[in-house]
Amino acid sequence: MRFQLISTYKLILIFVCLSVLICSCSQFSTPTGARLAVSSAITGSTYSNGKWHTNRTYYIKKQNEQPQKLNGRNLVAAVNDNPSALSHAKVYKVMRTATIPLFLTLFAGTTYGILGREKNSTLARGFLTAGLISLPALIITASIGSRQAKKAIRKYNEF
Repeated sequence: MRFQLISTYKLILIFVCLSVLICSCSQFSTPTGARLAVSSAITGSTYSNGKWHTNRTYYIKKQNEQPQKLNGRNLVAAVNDNPSALSHAKVYKVMRTATIPLFLTLFAGTTYGILGREKNSTLARGFLTAGLISLPALIITASIGSRQAKKAIRKYNEF
């Protein structure tokens, strides 16, 4: 029992590290003079695992407008006049919205599955399984979402 619990902790730690690595590797870049530019600002830093990690917030800016935080609603509004870019922006919005329940399932499922009162019950194992299954889905939706945002911005600037 104890060996299984330690192995579960290690498995969860590996999945979380991989998801952070995959999500942090996606960077936006836009050419200068673009109609829709993306910029980033460092909003803070954290120290973990012996390294400093910077937290970035991304902003989008049309030529004659104020910068806005990059999210699904603002991206859809910014590329609304280009149908090709609009379809990618809508996919980005859906994928970013889908990450919220997946993250909550991951957190609640693994927490209850590991720390629940009845660790050997079917319910606890079901919650743990649901939590661990939601992690790959979370990674996939986050990576697809950022890829779609990049495509929307690129298509808008080609228009």
